[in-house]
Amino acid sequence: MSQVFSGLEALVVLVVLASCGVSCPTSCDCPSISEAVCYSNPAPGRLPSGLPTGITSLVLGHANLSYLANDTMSAVRTLQRLELRDVRLKWVQAGAFHALASLQTLGLQDNFLDYLEPNMFLDNPRLWFLDLSGNDLHVANNSVFLISLSLRELNASRCRLDYLPDQAFQGLLELRVLHLEGNYLHFLHMRMLSPLLQLTHIYLQDNRINSLRNTPAASPAPLLSHMDLSGNLLTTVNTDAVGVAGALRQLLMLRNPLVCDCRLAPARSWLEARGIEAPGHCAAPLHLVGVDWRGVHEPACSTGALTPGHSRPPAALASAEQGLAQSAAVLACFSVLLLV
Repeated sequence: MSQVFSGLEALVVLVVLASCGVSCPTSCDCPSISEAVCYSNPAPGRLPSGLPTGITSLVLGHANLSYLANDTMSAVRTLQRLELRDVRLKWVQAGAFHALASLQTLGLQDNFLDYLEPNMFLDNPRLWFLDLSGNDLHVANNSVFLISLSLRELNASRCRLDYLPDQAFQGLLELRVLHLEGNYLHFLHMRMLSPLLQLTHIYLQDNRINSLRNTPAASPAPLLSHMDLSGNLLTTVNTDAVGVAGALRQLLMLRNPLVCDCRLAPARSWLEARGIEAPGHCAAPLHLVGVDWRGVHEPACSTGALTPGHSRPPAALASAEQGLAQSAAVLACFSVLLLV
């Protein structure tokens, strides 16, 4: 009899859930009445039908969404988290997210997006995290990348960005954390960071940055405390540029070809005086390769010092000079014998 009642109780629960509008599409898993993780969609531009009423979290991955129209999100207005990862997304209409007034986190990573309308997120006053990593984004000269009054963290890593104008982020005044790892940037002008008065962390690993610029001088980014420049092409540290980070405590310089001669000494002293942690290793001269650059206290500059423009190391030059001297000595001996 107890088994019968257990079966009836389960049936009653299912009926009650159904009457409350709780459902889950066959292509999805629904861990709770407000969450869905889906693996396919019925057609381009359409989300799975039959999602739970009042859903707050939707993850769609490895599907063929292709595009987002202005009405694509009309049935999921209660979303707080939306992740559309690797869904072959190529374009997004300007009003695609306007219905999601409660949206807090948005992931559009690993798609084929090359442009987003800058005003796209003005109707999302609670959006604080945006992941655009793994797209193919471009920012035109003298243009703003995005405008958001609430965004705190932006991930634009692995987006093939090779250039960012000075005003790229001036529409993101609340930004705290900026990810730009794995792009193709060749330099960093600190003027780009000046509008970001709330910025504390910037990640620039594995770009192609060979210089930090601050001409004309940029106004300070007063809260910037962490800069990661690992895996770039920096041979020295421009303290005029780094000094724009008003609260700098960590400057990561790992995997850069630092030239540890007298020209790097002022930067080391400047960083030490301010208690800034700046790990990195020498790539030249040869006798200092692999040495922590912070431990080179009296680097010398000489005519034989290895700099990025030299094609041969000082040891090779010294060997060649020694060989010429020996040859001259042999010729002198032969001359003396002939005279005798």
